[in-house]
Amino acid sequence: MFPYVAQQERMLDDLLKDCTVGCKKNLKISTLTWTGYKLHMDMANGEGPVSCIDSSALKHDSQVAIPLVTMTRQRVTNCYNLMGSRYDAKEIRARGAELKHVPFTDTKQRNRIADYGQEQQARYNAGFTLPERGRYQEHLTAECAFGRL
Repeated sequence: MFPYVAQQERMLDDLLKDCTVGCKKNLKISTLTWTGYKLHMDMANGEGPVSCIDSSALKHDSQVAIPLVTMTRQRVTNCYNLMGSRYDAKEIRARGAELKHVPFTDTKQRNRIADYGQEQQARYNAGFTLPERGRYQEHLTAECAFGRL
């Protein structure tokens, strides 16, 4: 057995898979609770899911990110990690760097620098967007896929 396969199996065994109660806040800041499980998907750029992992509802999305990214890397060669702010953690970024992925992760509000500087402010005022920002918007593919379930 290849070492990365054994590592992947250990990561998946560490995930709690029991039926539990989960909760999350939606965009309107109201809390949604449910009893059951959670499906985590890694989507190809503009395509369908490449990898899926089910976990207990109690697991935070970021706790499944590293096994999911590792599983996807075994299936396809990808260059980017497009993730929302739930995945803004140094461990996830470090795993992406090991896999030579370029991270496009929305930063958590508490991690943002208050002063972006004159150049960034000028870009914003001029309506200039970096190519990286356009690539980050691709993470909406997963949101659309979950919306269709």
